[in-house]
Amino acid sequence: MANFDLAKTDLLTRLFAQPRATRDHAWRAAFLDAIVDASLASTPQQVIQGPDGFPYFVLQSPPVAQEFTPYCVSHILEHCTDRGFGIVVEPRPEGPQWVFNYGELFSLRAYGEFGGEPVDRDAAKGPAIDVAKSDTQILVGAPSEHMLPLWARRVVAAFLTRSAHVAAPAVFVMMQPPPAPPRSLVFNLHPEAFPSHAAFAATMNALSWYMPPHRSVVALSQESSLKDAFVPLV
Repeated sequence: MANFDLAKTDLLTRLFAQPRATRDHAWRAAFLDAIVDASLASTPQQVIQGPDGFPYFVLQSPPVAQEFTPYCVSHILEHCTDRGFGIVVEPRPEGPQWVFNYGELFSLRAYGEFGGEPVDRDAAKGPAIDVAKSDTQILVGAPSEHMLPLWARRVVAAFLTRSAHVAAPAVFVMMQPPPAPPRSLVFNLHPEAFPSHAAFAATMNALSWYMPPHRSVVALSQESSLKDAFVPLV
């Protein structure tokens, strides 16, 4: 539920006044705490395309001493995660104050924090995106609603259909022994189906935009014996 907290709006104003070069871990923590419920404004064109090609809902500081329609992250969270949007805060020619990709908003809605599901965050220092090298000692199954909610499945399926030309998007969760991430999502993207390794890597990188931080995503060869484990994404 949105709180539309004007005190947090004032805190953001003070944080944004701090030079970027001096913004440290404490600044980041204060920003992330304030941004969820800070009462902000938007623009007539509420959703813009970022330089990375992804859509972002615009939030910015409200006008001084003027009426405005309030928005906050908690207010638009379901709207953005249902539609595949990120959020950009204070877009400026010199760069925005902050950018949230879809995966960070996915994390906030599903797990209550921007930093990813704890089980993933504790297992890795960063997202692991690779091609599975072996089918040995691997357990597979359908991802739970907690790991991959229906609203996120719909968004990812639309991306796979639109950008990777996957006619019937499918997925499974794979459990591997160390040193691999303990669990990974596997989508039916196959390196052999792309015209080049660069094209495949670009698609996998784009897919990571939709994943919560530290969520491991891997791909399989079309010849993998695990290909029968896929279940429909939606």
